[in-house]
Amino acid sequence: MILVRQGRYEEALEVARPISDGYLAAAIEARITGDPMDPEVLQAYFEGTMTLRDPEQFSWNGRVLAVAGENEAALQLTREAIKRGFCSYPYLDTDPLYNGLRSDPELADAWDETYAAARECHERFLAEIGGS
Repeated sequence: MILVRQGRYEEALEVARPISDGYLAAAIEARITGDPMDPEVLQAYFEGTMTLRDPEQFSWNGRVLAVAGENEAALQLTREAIKRGFCSYPYLDTDPLYNGLRSDPELADAWDETYAAARECHERFLAEIGGS
């Protein structure tokens, strides 16, 4: 995803094709073409994510969907990551994979709510471990 973060989508696609499960390549292809992901592929990726136990993986998969421009699904997975305890909210501000989602005017209120929930989660975590 370093290449994706650098905006080097064609190179990222060449790397992703042989090593990914197909979903990452599909997301990068959607980014390159500007077309939505195939609905069946999107659904399978989303449903597969919902079976996982690691909340960080929800966040990761949400970012993959954000790259593809599948912002509603990306937001749902990001919210689920927070709900399950992945509380690293600063990445919501800094990760370029979320640029499209952060700037989506149709999801601005939902993004603000998600950001607030992530921040609260992070603050609870810090309070529990005695950090600041």
